[in-house]
Formats: sequence, C-alpha cells, structure tokens
Amino acid sequence: MGMCGWLPFGNELVKNAGVNGAEGSEADGDEEDTFALSGNEDEDPFARCDDEDEAGPAKAVKFLRETVDMEDTTGMVFRKIPVFLGHGTEDEKVSVELGREAKMALDLMGMDVQMKEYEGLGHWYSEKLLRDIFRFIKEKLEMEETEK
Repeated sequence: MGMCGWLPFGNELVKNAGVNGAEGSEADGDEEDTFALSGNEDEDPFARCDDEDEAGPAKAVKFLRETVDMEDTTGMVFRKIPVFLGHGTEDEKVSVELGREAKMALDLMGMDVQMKEYEGLGHWYSEKLLRDIFRFIKEKLEMEETEK
C-alpha cells in the first residue's frame, strides 16, 4: 500500500528498465534530481533502449539491489506482490505527478499496480481512500483463495 507517496530511485528504475528520456524532472525543476523522472513531453516514455547486455526489469532490479547493497537471492519474486497506490490530486507535499511516476516505474517492472487518484484530497487520507484499500486487499485475498 502506498498513500500520497513516491518511489525513491523511480527514475533510475525506469531508465534501467529501458525507457528513454528519464534524466530529470520538470515537476520539481531540478534536472539533477536522481529521484524524479523526465518531464520532457517530446520523448517517448515507452521507447526501449538498445542495451543488449541486460535490459528491462531485470536490469532495473540489478541496479536497485546494487544501490542498496542487497544480494540477489530471490530473483523477480516481488512481481507477485500486488500494489495499491492512492494519491490526492491536491497533495501539496508530494505531487500527484510523483505518484504517477511511481506507478509507471512499478508497471515497467512487471508488477500488478493499481493507482487511484482522489480529487480535492491533499496530503492525507480519506474515507474513500481507506475503503478502496480495504476493497483492494479483500479482492486480492479472494483471488489468492480461489487460485488454491
């Protein structure tokens, strides 16, 4: 679950997953920000890179594991974990755009991500957001139960 959040190193994950144009962020005005994605609308965010050695989600996971000094013992098992992201459109602390970028990065990693935006909500939770979280959990648990 993620509420009103962002994904550290999201831009690096996107670049390593093979998406062009992820050098800086227009959202916060800092082009050297290692946490932000490109705001360049002329770039195709879904264009693939030509790195033949290693590309896609595996390269992004390798980057992240190296960054946090974590051994690769579990492969890509994280893809089995469903993710819910909820974000207020009026969030003054963490822009909803950063939430959208987090969703894009996780989607590119091959994860099952659902994001909902809440009109008029700032950096807080609401009854509707909590209801959606509980509905998401229940849905995922019921799906797991029927798969057994």
